[in-house]
Amino acid sequence: MATWEELSRDCLRSAKLLAEEGQFRSSVNRAYYAAYCAIAGELVARGLSFAHGWNNPTHDQLPQMVSSNLPLAAGTRRGINRRIRILRGLREDADYRPAAAVDRADARDCLQQAAWVLRALGIDDD
Repeated sequence: MATWEELSRDCLRSAKLLAEEGQFRSSVNRAYYAAYCAIAGELVARGLSFAHGWNNPTHDQLPQMVSSNLPLAAGTRRGINRRIRILRGLREDADYRPAAAVDRADARDCLQQAAWVLRALGIDDD
């Protein structure tokens, strides 16, 4: 059984490999989920309950849950939220908007944004 932290690291490793292979849409997707899993793990560790009886937060509730529940400096919480919004927007382009251009620069940016989130939450991003 994997932990949220393990899922987060695995997603980030996958995002890196996919970017190297030119699979930019899939890389963006995995980078988003690397950050999502890192955040979800922190929230779960604090015993939070989530909408719909789920074991993890919905994508929409993530920023508010970060703001209200993570004992981090305000600037760090804002930084996490800014990055998760960027990552989610690009992931939605990559996953749901075939006409949207998703390129190497987007994948590289998402990798950097996700790695920042992991480090801010104390997760070594390898």
